[in-house]
Amino acid sequence: MPSKKQPLKQNDHILVFVLVESTVVLVQSAFVLIYAALIQSAFVLVQSTFIFIQSAFVLVQSTFIFVQPAFIVIRTYFFIQSVFVLIYSALIRSAFVIVQSTIVFVQSAFDLIQSTFISFRPAFVLIQETFSLKEISDC
Repeated sequence: MPSKKQPLKQNDHILVFVLVESTVVLVQSAFVLIYAALIQSAFVLVQSTFIFIQSAFVLVQSTFIFVQPAFIVIRTYFFIQSVFVLIYSALIRSAFVIVQSTIVFVQSAFDLIQSTFISFRPAFVLIQETFSLKEISDC
């Protein structure tokens, strides 16, 4: 059976108006929910960004705290190395001073022996001449 369109009754207009108003309110509610979700997502994004930045600072701080003992070890190594270099250079300088002093001592001893022979040479010459004169007088 074909259906015939029946004219709207007075209450039907009110139902159509309520239906349109409900649809508008529903669409507006959907936009408000989407808008609220976007705003909440933005706040969550900002909050997550701050948490990320805080985590980065904590990571940097932790890295410095972790690396600081390594710097202390490196400084200690360089300190010990400089002490050994100082001791080594002092020993080398002492060895050079000892060698130089020994050379000066030996040179002084040779100079002393040489000056002794030079100062006693006239006495040796006199003794030699005395013996040669004695031999001549014995002949």
